[in-house]
Amino acid sequence: MSNFYDRFAQAAERAPDAVAVEMQRQTREEPSPPPERHSYLRMRSACDRVACWLRDQKIQPGDRCALLALNGPRWIAAYLGTIAAGAVAVPLDTNFNVEQVAKLLNDSGSSLLFVDQKHLTTARRAIEGSSIRLFLLERCSDGAGFPDFDSAPEPSETFSPAQTGDNETAVIVYTSGTTSDPKGVMLTHGGLAAEREAVFRMMRLGPSDSLLGVLPLFHVLSQMANLLLPLSSGARTVFLESTSSAELVRALRERRITIFVCVPQFFYLIHERIQREAAARGRLALTLFRAMLKAAGLGRRAGLNLGKIFFRPVHRLLGLDMRFLVTGGARMDPEVCRDFANLGFEMLQAYGLS
Repeated sequence: MSNFYDRFAQAAERAPDAVAVEMQRQTREEPSPPPERHSYLRMRSACDRVACWLRDQKIQPGDRCALLALNGPRWIAAYLGTIAAGAVAVPLDTNFNVEQVAKLLNDSGSSLLFVDQKHLTTARRAIEGSSIRLFLLERCSDGAGFPDFDSAPEPSETFSPAQTGDNETAVIVYTSGTTSDPKGVMLTHGGLAAEREAVFRMMRLGPSDSLLGVLPLFHVLSQMANLLLPLSSGARTVFLESTSSAELVRALRERRITIFVCVPQFFYLIHERIQREAAARGRLALTLFRAMLKAAGLGRRAGLNLGKIFFRPVHRLLGLDMRFLVTGGARMDPEVCRDFANLGFEMLQAYGLS
């Protein structure tokens, strides 16, 4: 099987000018600022720059390169550049403190740490006394003495990504550490490819799709749903500068999202809001709402999606282009799933490969 970088490069060759990654900037005043867009060609160039720099630094295939940064195009470039160089990506939870970061850098055997400005102080303290190098994902005044993304060399036309075997480790993902010390889960190139193929046997994904990513990319479910799947199929993935509820709803409304992956709690909140608004209109309206929901359920069993007709305002809230709602990361109440199906949505249960 091809590794993920190979699939991404193929998508970039098919449609170099298509938008690969979009960053929605936070609205601080009206009108809303335009999103920051990165084409497949631009993202591939950024990934290759990182890979070339890693090779210049004598990073060998199999070496571990950790990431401590927020979601965004540069996180993706560091991740993909690491894979293109044949090294192993080690995404770290941005909520970890200095001691935890230091411990996991040592546990993973990382020789380099990609970091953004927000987490630079934590990173500096975590690598004290070690030989681990820092690579800044954004230029900042506090970064003197460390190489940064903008100074990485341009890739040569002869750049060739490293060849990797299916059984070689691609990523080390650490568990959250809520019940014990975080444990590193070693995911192979073949394992990631098999997961991708399994998903594509269940659902179609292509250039017309836009996926909204609100889960942090250090979680494997988010890596699969908002990075590996869309960027290997020519789709667009959207990230938010602010993950407030207002910005999330704006993204669903304005970014023409077709697939949205989130934890159950978000869907519980939407479900509660729908029930509350129905109840606020009076007992008769609530009775009618429940009758329509039941009728839509019967329609579902007959192969009809009446929910899209009966509950149009709910579909406007989550986006009229929405094809799939996907939940994962915790147990999802099956009754809530059933209600969303009756409301007219296709809801899928996902899981992280770890």
